[in-house]
Amino acid sequence: MVWSECRKMASAFFTEIAVKYPQLAGECAQLTVLYTTISHALFTVGDKTMAPQKKVILLETALRKELEAVELIKAILNFWAEPTTQNEFGNGTMTLRIMVPCRIWVPSVSY
Repeated sequence: MVWSECRKMASAFFTEIAVKYPQLAGECAQLTVLYTTISHALFTVGDKTMAPQKKVILLETALRKELEAVELIKAILNFWAEPTTQNEFGNGTMTLRIMVPCRIWVPSVSY
């Protein structure tokens, strides 16, 4: 349930971002749909009467959608950021150009 609620909140967040930053509306609309789909899948998996095979299919769908979402989020971050250096984990860091520059770490995701 908590995972489902988090994805539902992420969906709403990207709807708000699209309004504030119209130049990101396309990516944010896609993220809104992805996170709504993920939220629904995770909520549905909680049905104790559902066959385990169906749950596995829903979880695999949620995973694929989550990986798509991560790539879109990276694209949005690139709107404000420019890669600077590699950290000790081999991942790039970025400096954001929003109000106050800050460092973020975008983890790589593997399946």
